[in-house]
Amino acid sequence: MTDITLYDILMITLSVTLTRSKDIGLVGYDDIPFSSLISPALTTVRLKKQELGIESVKLLLSRINGSRKKVKKIMLDVELIVRET
Repeated sequence: MTDITLYDILMITLSVTLTRSKDIGLVGYDDIPFSSLISPALTTVRLKKQELGIESVKLLLSRINGSRKKVKKIMLDVELIVRET
């Protein structure tokens, strides 16, 4: 889930009797700047967005040019950013 969605879930868990880190662990995906600024700061997965964009354009162009007909799986490196959630 994206960090924005995770923030909404975090606000719900803080309003009930769940104890963060003991009862529930939350991890988002996209590491937007806001993730480190709120309290508690969100644990998230950082994706190299520029690399994702470059690879996406390469795949799109190969499909448009007809040089690729089959689906191609590409694995990109990510980084786990551990914060307070």
